[in-house]
Amino acid sequence: MLSRADHLARCRVKAEDARDLTMIKSKLKGSPSLSTIDRDIILMVDNAVKYNGPDSDVGRGAKSIENEYEKKRKQIQPHGSARASVESRKQKKPRYE
Repeated sequence: MLSRADHLARCRVKAEDARDLTMIKSKLKGSPSLSTIDRDIILMVDNAVKYNGPDSDVGRGAKSIENEYEKKRKQIQPHGSARASVESRKQKKPRYE
């Protein structure tokens, strides 16, 4: 069985583009766009669920953070959701081959 430190080290290597609340909070000082905040929150949640499992304490905590973020986001942007915004941007992204 892996120690917690070893598990975290493996997760850092696996996560292509890691995000955490500290990083997101520091970005807020620079007045990022709503779409940037959406992307970071969704990426953080998706990574937490992917690497810890949806039924783990971390996965459930991450989904709870996403739900609270969506409630606050609706006060700023009543239509749509962070996840829908991120998904629509993924579909519009040009692909170069």
